[in-house]
Amino acid sequence: MFGWLLSFLGLESVNPPPLPDPPKVKIPFESSLEKKDWPEGPQLRKYIRFFEPDGWAHSNWAWRSNGYIDRPGSLHPKLDKAECRNCLGVLECGACGKVIRPCTKTADMNTQLAHKCPQCSSELIQITCKARTHHFVIEEDGSQYSIWEHIGSHSSHPHPPTGRRPPRSVPSHQVAQKRPRVSKPNITRAAAQGSFYGLSLQIRR
Repeated sequence: MFGWLLSFLGLESVNPPPLPDPPKVKIPFESSLEKKDWPEGPQLRKYIRFFEPDGWAHSNWAWRSNGYIDRPGSLHPKLDKAECRNCLGVLECGACGKVIRPCTKTADMNTQLAHKCPQCSSELIQITCKARTHHFVIEEDGSQYSIWEHIGSHSSHPHPPTGRRPPRSVPSHQVAQKRPRVSKPNITRAAAQGSFYGLSLQIRR
């Protein structure tokens, strides 16, 4: 109140409080089913390695692995490398507009294109996409994290028909604890009795 009176008399100016700095732009974590099944734009999934939830790296777009790219700090699948997967877009009929999910293997996709549209037998065309995902592992504060990173937009093509979801997998840390069975030689009853008999004689002595 006193400061306002001084400013009213021209003795002191009133300065408004400074505005807070705008928040830094970060890659958003997915928070809805739509973003999980049909990711769009920059998104990130990050989980402690070997404790990832079922289907954590799945989405309904059609993907194909395109080898490795440089990723400094990555521990897996290769040192300082990340696996890159490209979206395959969709196959669309030029006549009736039917949308078909492309096969992930090149040979199978070529077969789809050669067979033409299953609805009207017209030519199929592939609508390409520039979206991609990166898969790698990093270490932070002594813990390893599996990273799924989505980059780019799928706005160039419609949603393809959904494919199968991957089967439920056993966590890697449980698989590592399993030991392969070792086949044991068959032991006859007579041999087993003889061995036990010899053992009993040694004990008596």
